[in-house]
Amino acid sequence: SVNPLRIVEGEEKVQIADQIATAITKLMGFNIRTEKGSATKGILYILLMHRNFEDFRELTEYMSELPDTVKNKISSLLINDSHLDSIIRKLTLLSMGKNQMLFDQGTKLNISEMLRKPSIILFISTLYLLKKKKNFLFQF
Repeated sequence: SVNPLRIVEGEEKVQIADQIATAITKLMGFNIRTEKGSATKGILYILLMHRNFEDFRELTEYMSELPDTVKNKISSLLINDSHLDSIIRKLTLLSMGKNQMLFDQGTKLNISEMLRKPSIILFISTLYLLKKKKNFLFQF
């Protein structure tokens, strides 16, 4: 699977968490250049720095029952009362149907093996949205 939520530990975590937060924010349809988009990216960044998640479903469950310490960290970034609910709703959609198959299910990617198989080119061409293609390729 192409799970964008897997983050390494150590020095690279800040940079990788920022890149993943950006990619997920864009994948959800937010524009990073708007106030709501940049706030969404910030919220995701804080959550990704706080702990690791196995998939979007785990992230949305965590967001539905945030600990008070995390709520306090993200409260200043929330645009309005429904902002967090909007993020949860959009993340939930990323864990359903074809998106679930893309991000959560299947065997782990082996990049060297994948590059030897032309089927990956066919797979990428089946992704109809450019942002989904970019997000898939962003993983490498």
